[in-house]
Amino acid sequence: MGVKGLCSLLEDYSQIYQDVRFRDSKLVVDGSSLAHLLYNMANQDQNHGGEYLAFQAEVQAFFKTLADRGIKPYVVMDGGSGNSDTKLDTLKNRVKPS
Repeated sequence: MGVKGLCSLLEDYSQIYQDVRFRDSKLVVDGSSLAHLLYNMANQDQNHGGEYLAFQAEVQAFFKTLADRGIKPYVVMDGGSGNSDTKLDTLKNRVKPS
């Protein structure tokens, strides 16, 4: 689901948006992108199977920060392929040249 390059774009062009105090609201979160972002920002060792207890602490801290601000997250996970491999077909179609 995520938007490729969005974080880099926002970092490079930080003047195009303003800081907003987001509180007491509902928030839809791309779960897959969030997991990758939190894992990479935490600088976890991915070479030996991962540091899952440290990652768990990062995830809990993120959701505690939301809760402390009255933000109710709704995490949406992109579905897996299951037995049908329909996700695999989608991934293949995305990488085909136009």
